[in-house]
Amino acid sequence: GIICISNRISNAFFNKINKKNIVFVPIAKLRACIYMGKENPYFNREYVELEEISNFKYVKRINDFFSIEDEFRHHSLGILEPENIKFDVTTNSEHLAMSLLMNTDIVDVGIDFDYPKHDERKIKKLPIKGGDTLLTIGYIIENGRALSEYADILVKCIKQCVQS
Repeated sequence: GIICISNRISNAFFNKINKKNIVFVPIAKLRACIYMGKENPYFNREYVELEEISNFKYVKRINDFFSIEDEFRHHSLGILEPENIKFDVTTNSEHLAMSLLMNTDIVDVGIDFDYPKHDERKIKKLPIKGGDTLLTIGYIIENGRALSEYADILVKCIKQCVQS
């Protein structure tokens, strides 16, 4: 699965995956950011300070099925202290998550990546200033196993997107 990890938590992350015979293959380094809609009071700002991120209400996305991404999600975006983040909504619905971003003050944390649909939906990304917000995006795979054809295409697409 595709995940992001922070330099701050990378040792704990690597210890955990090594025990599970999984390897992490880095693709690119990107900054973390906060995604929000026009109903959020921070919408017109240029950035958010790291100390301010605990002020937000967050949407937490989960899968309906076991996924390795969910297993390691607490390592993803490790710039955030889990005890400082309040998840007001947990959902497995991408449609609901987008609706919450567009129509409420709820936010999502992610990577600084251009999503064309966010422009048309009036969802803005704010960079996070202060602290180490650099994340490594990559994929995890069972040690010794090759990517499937489709996974290889996805990784190549991600590499192409982050380079452009």
